[in-house]
Amino acid sequence: MEKFDRQIRLWGSKGQLLLESSNICIITNNTQTICVQEYLKNLLQLGINNIDLIKVNNTNTADDDIKIGFFDYHYENNKNNGNGNSVNELLVDNINELNLENYNVIILIDLIEIKTLNFFNNIKLNQPILSCYSKGLYGYLHLKVNEPHFIINKNLEFMKYDLKLYDENWLELKNYMDSIDLNIIELSQLPYVIILYKALYDLSNSKKIELNDIPLNQLKDHLSKFKPISKIVSNTDMNYLEAKRFAHLALRNKTFETHFIEQMNLIEEINPIDLFDPINQYGLTIQKLFYSYCISPESEHDMPLSGTLPDMESDNRLYNDIKTIYDKRSKRDSENFNNYVKNITHEIPDDFIDDFASNITQTDTFVSESNFTKMIELNTSYPTLILKELIGDQYYKNATSKVSSLKGFNLNSYPTTSIIAGIVAQETIKLITHQFEPIDNTIVYDGLNNNIEIYKI
Repeated sequence: MEKFDRQIRLWGSKGQLLLESSNICIITNNTQTICVQEYLKNLLQLGINNIDLIKVNNTNTADDDIKIGFFDYHYENNKNNGNGNSVNELLVDNINELNLENYNVIILIDLIEIKTLNFFNNIKLNQPILSCYSKGLYGYLHLKVNEPHFIINKNLEFMKYDLKLYDENWLELKNYMDSIDLNIIELSQLPYVIILYKALYDLSNSKKIELNDIPLNQLKDHLSKFKPISKIVSNTDMNYLEAKRFAHLALRNKTFETHFIEQMNLIEEINPIDLFDPINQYGLTIQKLFYSYCISPESEHDMPLSGTLPDMESDNRLYNDIKTIYDKRSKRDSENFNNYVKNITHEIPDDFIDDFASNITQTDTFVSESNFTKMIELNTSYPTLILKELIGDQYYKNATSKVSSLKGFNLNSYPTTSIIAGIVAQETIKLITHQFEPIDNTIVYDGLNNNIEIYKI
């Protein structure tokens, strides 16, 4: 595990264990293309142990048609590379011969047969399917997810804080805030959480507005006029500027809650409690957590508190007092949710439940339904000329003889193919670890202009 220390910092030890225990299926018409070899290299360096490299026999393509660069991962069947990584090469004449239910992710690389793609378009699989192709300075990646994919941690660059200042039933916070006398406290000691709380409830009481109905603009305007604050804070003080900047944290995040309700409606239809999936136990566990929260009393009024407070200008004593209150609430919310889940199922470990409850604002569900057949039809209105040219070259090479209008389309660009293989590896990591947000649903790379665009097809 130590040799993967740097990547563990990104997705944690649990994510690394998921990668090492995953089963990856690579399907291609040519196992020796640069993209296949680059992607295979990326998987091995991640520590992924079980990889099936499947060539669908095609009379138009031989393994010697395309020479690879300085990498050579052409293993014999069931050969181990000495590092615990097993790459199994298989040759099949008919894709229907394969049992594809035992894989976590299915990768289609440099396929040139439409009938193979049509097979994946028509078959009902729970696993995500990634397909990619590159030519010259251009490439694309397409993701198809038939069943909801659950994200346990989006690892957002900016933390989504929820201060729950609007919660009138949180008596411990209310009693503490009411004990703060703004007329005697020093400006340098005043954290903006207190400023927001005082202004929020003063606005609600003076204007007779429900806390959940206060607009953000009105709260910001009230901050400038709130007399107890104006006596001790000027418009240029850091505490006041922070209060105005983070005023949205005082209000209920209705946009997120609406999105979260949509997730709950999605998972409620599945009811995964009695389901069993030996291949994707981790993903199923996440589904069960979502479902448990969906039907729990907690979901009727609010989400569990994470207990994480943002940094702010404040006296250490005041900040620590508030942090203690938030920690107690977070622990109580987590314990309540843990007890509720245990009444539904005993299969989920306590630490897993605690992580979910404290990180619930970073969770999400993802579905990217698409039609492979529609995407590759010649009369399709493509969102970009690059994708049209790539699809035409990939599946209709023998049927079209016109020269591409794209500069650099017929070059042999190893870096471009390497970039596409790297992006496929990144998306594979997201899907296996259930972390970060997958693409929705097509990436088109333009190496000539060094540009990447995302389209939904």
